[in-house]
Amino acid sequence: MIERFRHAINGKGIVLNLPFYVADAVARALASVHRLFCPTREPLLHPLIVRMFGRTCGHGAQRIYRDRLDEGCERVGFDEALDSSISWFLERG
Repeated sequence: MIERFRHAINGKGIVLNLPFYVADAVARALASVHRLFCPTREPLLHPLIVRMFGRTCGHGAQRIYRDRLDEGCERVGFDEALDSSISWFLERG
């Protein structure tokens, strides 16, 4: 999904699929180096981003689906949801 989204918005950079503990350790190391040598710039891999995207928020798919139905939202497929997300992002970019 990330690769498709990145391609659709002409995103730059690379996407790596790493185990959480590896990505977290690398992000913390990069942040330490950046604090010393480039304190005004963000590290290539930020620890906060790893923690936000590297762990589940604790809500299972069934709970999210049930809650969305309770709010009157309809269920859509993956492609439609991704296209909608891409459009939303591009309209604001």
